[in-house]
Amino acid sequence: MPSFVTQYVELWKRLKGGQRVAIVVAVLATLGLSGALIYYGSQPTYGVLFADLKPADAQAIVDKLKTANVSYSLSDGGTTISVPRERITELRLQMAGTGVLSGGHVGFDIFDRSSFGATDFAQKVNYQRAIEGELARTLEGMDEVESARVHVTRPRESLFADKAERAKASVVLRIRQGRELSRERTESAVNLVASAVEGLDPADISLMDTRGRLLSAPTRMMGGVSDAGAFNTHLEARRKMESETAARVISLLEPVTGTGHVRADVAADLDFSQVEQTEEKYNPQSAVMRSQQTSSEQRNGAAAQGGIAGTRANDPATPLAAPTSPSTPARPGDQRTATTTNWEIDKTVKRTISGGAGRINRLSVSVVVDYKNSNGTSVVRAPEELQKMQEIVAAAVGIDATRGDQIVVQSIPFDQPTLDLTPPTWLERYRARRFDRGALHYSSGTPRAAPRQPEWGRARAAGCCIRHRQQWCFIHECIGGAFRLAAK
Repeated sequence: MPSFVTQYVELWKRLKGGQRVAIVVAVLATLGLSGALIYYGSQPTYGVLFADLKPADAQAIVDKLKTANVSYSLSDGGTTISVPRERITELRLQMAGTGVLSGGHVGFDIFDRSSFGATDFAQKVNYQRAIEGELARTLEGMDEVESARVHVTRPRESLFADKAERAKASVVLRIRQGRELSRERTESAVNLVASAVEGLDPADISLMDTRGRLLSAPTRMMGGVSDAGAFNTHLEARRKMESETAARVISLLEPVTGTGHVRADVAADLDFSQVEQTEEKYNPQSAVMRSQQTSSEQRNGAAAQGGIAGTRANDPATPLAAPTSPSTPARPGDQRTATTTNWEIDKTVKRTISGGAGRINRLSVSVVVDYKNSNGTSVVRAPEELQKMQEIVAAAVGIDATRGDQIVVQSIPFDQPTLDLTPPTWLERYRARRFDRGALHYSSGTPRAAPRQPEWGRARAAGCCIRHRQQWCFIHECIGGAFRLAAK
């Protein structure tokens, strides 16, 4: 047996039981740590290949990775796929080339697998599926939309106009958590679908989310237009106009009254009705000849030829009558002249469409101004000052007396928040005095006087929590007592 082995054996025998156990545990821990470092050091560093995937897309990507013998890991419920970091760019290009990121929708790639035996009906159905899938993919590109479904009904043509049907579409959107689809983006989605389908009007598109909220409803009804869709638009326009006008009034008066010392409210009566008027006027005094046509017809007359009329004239045995002498005078001819004149009368056609954008029928403005601060005392504002404010506001918002507009400016004291001036209890006063007189703050073993704190009654008036301050004083006294005992 080698000498170093004998030395180790002798050393091991001289060790106690606890020392042997400690050595064994240390050796095992060292081996385990080394193995763990080797194992995790040999593992590749993973990076996110795709995140927020749909189950169908995730399954297709996993199948491709298995086929390519690429290690991967799944997280976030299977919606995130991670691969070795050094192969992320390569695999993303490969997946994009294979077209596995379809979002679960069938697009125009359905025609890449064309079949020669497909009927015309099947081709029309595939085209409709492709349109719906491409629209869904485009809508899912919006930041607020997580997923989308589009259903399109193609128009049905008929020889009879009353039996023809227009194209219609229904769109269902799943909005991301914590996001909202604004009205502008809703209208953009509706117009996008309408522009992609032939013969589809935006009024025939229904847009809703998965929570059952109708975002955009068809406004076209039988025999007219429904006011359900326009009501929200008109209401929003009215509120926006009122809020912006009130904000303008406040920003105009705040430099005079001070920030937070003026309030304004506006009530607007808007008319969104559209009136179409067509007017035609004729001026008989301004007749102008547009065209004139003259035709003349003349026919010359001749002397009547004598003879036998009837069947005897065709008989060869009947002798012919003697010819008329040239001296016999001829009858005068007929002459006719016709003139057609077309006159153009001055006509004025005027077509006017008024309203629709929100015409103001009546405007009411109410302004409340706080009292003026004079040497620390609130005093009512002078009537002359309020009159000037009223004139300024009337000119700013466009008050029209003939329209029945109304403006009111009043000076009313604003309610100020009251402070809790309840006097402190005897315990609070006792602890405050002790804290102010003898509290010591110890830092690095050297005591020094703590800064004087304000009275707790004032702190309570300012809204501080007295209970927490009592607890802090109790803790401070305990710490001070402990230091004093240690010094003794």
